[in-house]
Amino acid sequence: MNSKTNHEVGNTPFRHLPSLSPQGHSNIKIFAKLESENPTGSIKDRIAEYILGKAHSEGALDKITTIVEASSGNTAASVAFFAARRGLKSVIFVPEKTSREKVELTEKFGAKVIRVSLDRDYMQAARDFSSSDGCYYLMDQYENPWNREAHYKGIGQEIIENMRQEPVHAFVAAGSTGGTISGVGALLKAINTDTQIILADPRSSVLYDKFYKLKDGANVSAKDTALEGVGKRRVPGNMIFSVVDRVIKFSDKDAVDMIFKLTEYENLSIGLSSGANALVASMVANEYAQEGQDVINIVTVFPDAGWKYESKLSDQQWLNQLES
Repeated sequence: MNSKTNHEVGNTPFRHLPSLSPQGHSNIKIFAKLESENPTGSIKDRIAEYILGKAHSEGALDKITTIVEASSGNTAASVAFFAARRGLKSVIFVPEKTSREKVELTEKFGAKVIRVSLDRDYMQAARDFSSSDGCYYLMDQYENPWNREAHYKGIGQEIIENMRQEPVHAFVAAGSTGGTISGVGALLKAINTDTQIILADPRSSVLYDKFYKLKDGANVSAKDTALEGVGKRRVPGNMIFSVVDRVIKFSDKDAVDMIFKLTEYENLSIGLSSGANALVASMVANEYAQEGQDVINIVTVFPDAGWKYESKLSDQQWLNQLES
């Protein structure tokens, strides 16, 4: 198993991706933070370490024996790892679509993993469970504002340093909890209000419709996306739409095709949400090219690596059923 548990969180590689620049527009550049280089192999190490550290400093963990969380998979492993570091147990609720690799990694770090059928709310299952015992602490990544704070202070600051005073014209990220796009987006906006914060959203997710129709009070519905860690059936508390300028829809199939493209052209192993982020970043780059823009910097994040999804990416039946 390819988890990387030999270094601390953050200061991840920052990679220019020439293959994603529009043809004839090499100065429209896309950069990505490679978050698979965190200890358990994902961006979620940032929030697990930060939230548990904050909870400890405020005394919230004084009588706690077990950390409880709901996760599509990456936060599960992160919570298990950082809970164990503190001598705590962990119980993680995941949707049944979560990849075998992510579940096995989480269990490797000592967590009890409970799969929840797709017709049930795995987040509510975790809340109900955590309220049953005073020795349980619910990290609550979807609603806990420390999630956004961790990204504002962590990966957001690193991106600014990585850019070496070059402007960030657009930041692209898919939303699950909303922590990454809302935290990083808030920092980038504070530095330059002209930076475009762009949310990548699967066609089956509710976030696009909620963003554009929320003011009208319209009711919108969603079905579950095949991709893990992107899109939602409801708007989490950490999704701060006031930070977001645009939402761009994408198909599951196109996102997965982008994974294979970057494996071939950039020699990168990236996960499902990384493929979505790369796809929408390239769409934005093409828009800038069509507008006649010459020098543009687009930044995105690759939350994890492809090895966490090998059982799916090598499954032709799963690939064939992806929404195009």
